[in-house]
Amino acid sequence: MKNIKKAFFILYFVIVLLLKFSQKIGYFDEIWNFNMARNFLYGNLPYRDFNMIIFPAFPFILSVLLKIFGNQFLVYRIFQIFLCVIALKLSWKIIDKFDQENNIFLYFVNWVYFLFLVCNNIIEYNFFSLVLVELVVLLEFSKNNYRNRFLIGVLLGILILTKQTIGISVVFFSIISIFFTSDKNKFKKIITEILGIILPLIFLIIYIFSNSIPNEFVDYTFFSCSNFLTNGKNFLKYFGISEIIICFIILIITITFFIQTKKDEKRIKLFLYAISMLSVSVPILDNSHLSISLGIFVILFTYMIKNLDFSELDKYIEKYKKIILVVIYLIIITFFGIGFF
Repeated sequence: MKNIKKAFFILYFVIVLLLKFSQKIGYFDEIWNFNMARNFLYGNLPYRDFNMIIFPAFPFILSVLLKIFGNQFLVYRIFQIFLCVIALKLSWKIIDKFDQENNIFLYFVNWVYFLFLVCNNIIEYNFFSLVLVELVVLLEFSKNNYRNRFLIGVLLGILILTKQTIGISVVFFSIISIFFTSDKNKFKKIITEILGIILPLIFLIIYIFSNSIPNEFVDYTFFSCSNFLTNGKNFLKYFGISEIIICFIILIITITFFIQTKKDEKRIKLFLYAISMLSVSVPILDNSHLSISLGIFVILFTYMIKNLDFSELDKYIEKYKKIILVVIYLIIITFFGIGFF
């Protein structure tokens, strides 16, 4: 098993290197992130000297790397390679914690998923957010002590500073997950996590007020996002047939997994974090955002497939055949309906 995992990882690393050093510069978010980082590097103030609708963590981190290693696009590509490698390793560690059997099927599906993201050049602040959530999930699966709870809070604080919509969503579901634990000190754990969240936010508050840009900050990061949400054309601008099918599959997985979770703390936590990551698609729902939002769902989905009891499949088909026929009918209608409209 270890040799197979090692071979998959080496192959993944080689493919990532080849793709990242050969892909043309053309993906809009990639160019946008690099230019935002350069603005930080040149001493320009976000929300006043240049436009941003997200919190500033990712371009700021990238600007530090550009300052240290040189103001070149190559530095950003190398940072992307680092994120790609870390993301796969973390997902495999989550699988090891979640599924003690170390099934190669789970590793392979996650390998394909991250390779898909790399091939489509979807490595930016949303991907960085996925890496942060993977770290949070790993800590959730570790010892349930105050130290880990505080570290989870710090990571969630950094997540908010990366993209506010994702951060707020994940914080909400993270706090909910505490109530599904057998810990008697739930309230103290929540307070500890909130203190961890506040710590990174303090640095943002100091930065915003020391540079006298609180009004511009609120205007761009909150009111601009609300404009996206209130304008249905923006939110559904790229909502096509593939997104409809994926959202439908997510709904089925969500309902099925929720029914099966019972009192398994790990499954409940993974389920809640998978739901929270759907916020990646807010306020713009397109293929790139939706693909990254499925990062935790991929583990859930493959785990469900691996544990399907096919001997019971005929019984379920017979029992729910009317519902299945209706679903198939709706999918067919959706395919043809989108084609006409």
